Amino acid sequence: MNHKGTKDIETERLFLRKWKINDTDDVFRICGDKTLVPFPHKDTTQTKIWIEKMIKNYENMNNYDWGIELKDTKKIIGFIYICDSNDENQLCYIDCALSKNYWNNGYATEALKYVIQYLLNNIGFNRIQCEHFIDNPASGKVLEKAGMKYEGTLRQYSINWKTGKITDSKVYSIIKDDLVENKIV
Repeated sequence: MNHKGTKDIETERLFLRKWKINDTDDVFRICGDKTLVPFPHKDTTQTKIWIEKMIKNYENMNNYDWGIELKDTKKIIGFIYICDSNDENQLCYIDCALSKNYWNNGYATEALKYVIQYLLNNIGFNRIQCEHFIDNPASGKVLEKAGMKYEGTLRQYSINWKTGKITDSKVYSIIKDDLVENKIV
């Protein structure tokens, strides 16, 4: 593994970058929405404390956590990050969220494609995995459009924080060989 930490990534329409304190209001619109995150922030003070923690985490070279900024407006519209990793097995798990106002525009797919390329080509991960609750097929479409392959369903895998009920999760992954196969490079 060649950990380099969170580096800025520019895409056609987005700028994936480290958090800044002045992102608080934009981030609160996402992190305060109980339909988007499992533990919604109660106010901007909580969001500011969370951002300060994320900024401190950038000192760790194995930390990967981007704010998704829309180039034309300079507004944070979402985030994408590694939520877990295993260097020995060269794999990581990615999660992301996008403000509802920006759904169905391809932004999540665009961000995910570039993060996948960065992690596989520059950091040395061989496998990237994502999961989503079975009742959220739109997330599966984003993962597939980013080049990930559906691997299977984990039956009664976890509590769906939206419904409070135990539910199945679908698993998707991409491996380094898929980049060449799908000409994602």
